[in-house]
Order: sequence, then C-alpha cells, then structure tokens
Amino acid sequence: MINQTRWITLPGGLFAALLFSAAASGATINFTLWSPHYVALPPELAIFRGEIANTGPETVFLNDAVGTLSHPDLHFDYTPFLTAVPRWLGPGEVYAGEIFGVWIPLFGLSTYGGEFAILGGADAHSRGVLGTESFSIVVDSIPEPGTNILVLCGLSLAGVVMWRHRPCRRRGADICPREPARCQA
Repeated sequence: MINQTRWITLPGGLFAALLFSAAASGATINFTLWSPHYVALPPELAIFRGEIANTGPETVFLNDAVGTLSHPDLHFDYTPFLTAVPRWLGPGEVYAGEIFGVWIPLFGLSTYGGEFAILGGADAHSRGVLGTESFSIVVDSIPEPGTNILVLCGLSLAGVVMWRHRPCRRRGADICPREPARCQA
C-alpha cells in the first residue's frame, strides 16, 4: 500500500503507544462503515457513510482521522469528518452519517483499497486509535465523451441518406422533381 498517513511513518514503539493509549484511558467506540465497498465512475468523490458509537461509560473525544490508500492518485477528503462528525460523544451517544470521502480521478479500471482510522481518547489532546475500518473502491467503466457524439453523428448521417433515397410519393405526379428517370416506372 502507498503511505498517505502520518501515523504509519512513526516508529513502531510510538505507534504502539498511540494504539494502546486509547484503550488504557477507557475510551471505546464502535466504528462501522455502512457500505465499505463503493462502485465509482470517475471523476467522482466517493462518500463513505457509517456509524460511530460510544460504548463506554465516559465521554470520548474524536480528535483526528488518518487513512491509507492503495493508489497514489487517490486522495482523502476529510471534510465530512471535520465538519459533520461531532468532536466528542457522550456515553451511549451515536453519530450516523458522512464520515469521509475519497477523490477518484480518471485512471484505469481496477479495485482499490484503503483504511480509515479515528484518533482520540479521554481528552481533547489524545491521539490514540479508537477505531479502524477497511474499505474498497471499484472503478467501473469510463465512457469516452466521443462515443456519444460519434453515435449521434452516425444516426444523423443514416437519417439523411435514407431521406435522400426515399421514393417519390407524390400522388398523381408522373415525374419526380428530384430524379425524373427513377419515378417514371
């Protein structure tokens, strides 16, 4: 996987300390994506929705989010997390809605994966990993813009050819004004 996060590059001991600091503080959440498999037609912003629930007896602060993506041309959009997700959840509280997005530019058909982690803990300065979810994005076929224009031009040309070669249908006309030799049968 291509690294697009800050926490993967940390030394192993520091990452482990971050990982277990949330558990040591008693901060527990359930983080679930409703649909972790997204089918996209690029260019598109794939919005992932889900649920974050505080299952512990104390308030949990949701301070930050990080993620990894399997392709360098994909980019996270943290706007939903920063604007819609509450900064903390009290005991038993649940947030349900948009959590993050991934920008999908125009490139080849394939399946791309990633992980998204929510950081936080017992106070506004905690950066322990509270929950992680894996997801995948399937980039579907990309119709070329010229295809629709080409089909339209072909149908128009066929219509013009058929109109030009239609038989003379005037009632009582012995001679067709367009092609007199053809209509004298």
